[in-house]
Amino acid sequence: MKSPESLMQEIAVEDIDRRIRGDSEAIALIGMISPPRLGVISFLTFLEHQHFTPCTERAKLYESFTIEWETAQFVVIVFPKSELPLAEPILKKLGLRLGDGVPVSQHGCQKSVFPITAPNAYSLQYVPGHFAYNANEAEITQALEAERAALIREFRKIKKSMK
Repeated sequence: MKSPESLMQEIAVEDIDRRIRGDSEAIALIGMISPPRLGVISFLTFLEHQHFTPCTERAKLYESFTIEWETAQFVVIVFPKSELPLAEPILKKLGLRLGDGVPVSQHGCQKSVFPITAPNAYSLQYVPGHFAYNANEAEITQALEAERAALIREFRKIKKSMK
């Protein structure tokens, strides 16, 4: 079985942006995965496996792309905007929300905007007051390890159910 990374499509960033802009019925969510942002990988995994299950007809509604930007790795997922209500409870449970647009990086006076700027693209951000805002590096590391362990347990359940 291929790893999730190998299932992601390779396509030029400009083509992804053009595709998203050209489909007003789609929504694109952008999450940083490396360095890891708490909850993002869980959100992507749960949304896909609970609502766009691989190897089903619904899987065709969910696209996933990786993009390297500003020394970080991001995943962009695209699915029908009408399916957003399925994502909202997962976001809430993980302490995430849709940001007001795409990621922006500030370096002194220089501002850099994520290469996908479609109006229907949103970054995944923490909700106000999220644990991560006040946690130290050791606490974040511990939380990421717990998240990873929970994902491994979830994948084992999925694998068992596929037998």
